[in-house]
Amino acid sequence: ILNSYITQPELNQNEITSLSSSIRDIILGLRASPLSNDTGDIKAIEVTLQGMSLLLDSTYYGWKTDRTLSMLHEDEEDLANLIFSISRDIKRLIESRDQQIKDREDEVSKSIQELRVVMVLFSIIGLTFTFAGLILLRRILRKRFKVLHSATLALQQGDLNSRVKLNTGDDFARLANSFNNMAESLQQNKQQLDLINKDLENTVAERTVALTDTVIHLKSEFSARETAEQELEKIAFFDPVTGLPNRTLFRERFTVEINDCARTDEMLALCYIDLDKFKDVNDSLGHSVGDQLLRQVARRIETVTQRKTDLIARMGGDEFVVVFSGCKENGAYIHIIEELIAKLAEEFKVGDSTVFVGASVGIAVCPTDGEDYETLVRHADLAMYRAKENGRSTYQFYEAALNDSFVKRIDMEKALRGAIDTEAFEVFY
Repeated sequence: ILNSYITQPELNQNEITSLSSSIRDIILGLRASPLSNDTGDIKAIEVTLQGMSLLLDSTYYGWKTDRTLSMLHEDEEDLANLIFSISRDIKRLIESRDQQIKDREDEVSKSIQELRVVMVLFSIIGLTFTFAGLILLRRILRKRFKVLHSATLALQQGDLNSRVKLNTGDDFARLANSFNNMAESLQQNKQQLDLINKDLENTVAERTVALTDTVIHLKSEFSARETAEQELEKIAFFDPVTGLPNRTLFRERFTVEINDCARTDEMLALCYIDLDKFKDVNDSLGHSVGDQLLRQVARRIETVTQRKTDLIARMGGDEFVVVFSGCKENGAYIHIIEELIAKLAEEFKVGDSTVFVGASVGIAVCPTDGEDYETLVRHADLAMYRAKENGRSTYQFYEAALNDSFVKRIDMEKALRGAIDTEAFEVFY
């Protein structure tokens, strides 16, 4: 607008109106600008522009007088110079303000950058102090835990005097106090237990001594009782002269052998042995020599019958029995009986005396000659008497005809005994 105004030689009404409007717009712009409150130059410019606006308005309304127009034209150059001067000042002020704004923005940016650096430094310092605090706290906690752990291990190993000293006034101190109370309670309980254990040990020692004496006494009694029982058993079941099983034990064992024979379908031979001329030895040399002779006879019988299954016993007096079990046939044991008769016919050295006896053997076979103890013993005894009748120092198997002769002999003995009692005998010479 100013350039077009300067280049025009004359002012017309429209141009004056436009220029006046532009000046008013500039004034309004200056008032609205943030520069309006900073310097006095802005106020001066605003006042000058207001004066120019009034001058133009007065010029607008005074165009009818030529003189006014000529005056206005005369002042055109001054007005243009004034406007250019004002424009330059405004531009300078605006540039200065822009530079100030840029400088402030730079300062703000620099301040923000410095603030960021400071914030980073403070963050690093804060983290450093945090880590340092954590490390210090870790060391403190580790030291306190170590104290508690050491005291706990000592207590676990039996050191009831172990205590924890922490006067920090925190939870660790309360925990240490609880631990110390527990250790104190355990120590008191241990002392009480030690007293109880000591009393118990004394009581146990006393009871042990008493029990040991009782055990020794009972052991002695049991030993004596066992010895007595063994002696009683020996007396009850074994012959005191020869040491062989007696009639009672033989009956029990022979009954078992008979039952085994029935299960296995095998034969069992009962040999009834009676010594020949033993009564003469007993009457002439005495019972002591007779007992020694019986012992030697028992040893010879054991020597000949070496099988563990053979059963040997003394029935009483000079009578012995031998049982051969598991026999398939009679020939299995006949040679043993013959050897036994031969051995018993040999001489016996009894003290300073030499004694000769013999043996007669009766044989009863199970189940042929009987299936029970009484029957087999009776039949073997009958066969033994028949062997004596046949000349002695021999053996005889049982036969059914032996029963008749035995009955006749019994009847004869009864008749003879009755005849003696009734004096039925008549002596002729």
